[in-house]
Amino acid sequence: MIIEEIEKGGMGHDSLKYIGENALLIQESGGVEVGKLIDEDKEWWEKNIESIKPWSSSQIIQNKLAWVRCRGSPFRLWSEHYFAKVVTPISILVSINVGTTTYERLEYARLRVKAPIGCRILMKTYMKINLGISYCFGGRGEQ
Repeated sequence: MIIEEIEKGGMGHDSLKYIGENALLIQESGGVEVGKLIDEDKEWWEKNIESIKPWSSSQIIQNKLAWVRCRGSPFRLWSEHYFAKVVTPISILVSINVGTTTYERLEYARLRVKAPIGCRILMKTYMKINLGISYCFGGRGEQ
């Protein structure tokens, strides 16, 4: 993840804050100046970061990325297409955790979703599948 890479470059964890969508707030901390850090390895920053701008209170972040645990889904249905339908009422499926796709953890499916900033990700969905078999799916966001 990009935060770990920036930390390797000298920024402390307390100076990096995820603020939604693909936005990261980088604050000066521990005597490390953001400008100097960027200048020292400009090529890496240009390759890995879409844009770098000074923070302004007029910048608006509309969406957040969150991991959601989805419980109650039959394993035979676990697929990208299926999970996209399950999360659609409140979010958009971004990715599925590798542990879910490899059936490493079967207690729940772990999904990365994009949702509006003010949206609390907590839902229950009921679905009838094929022969009218009903399933209840519970999803809860995690930080």
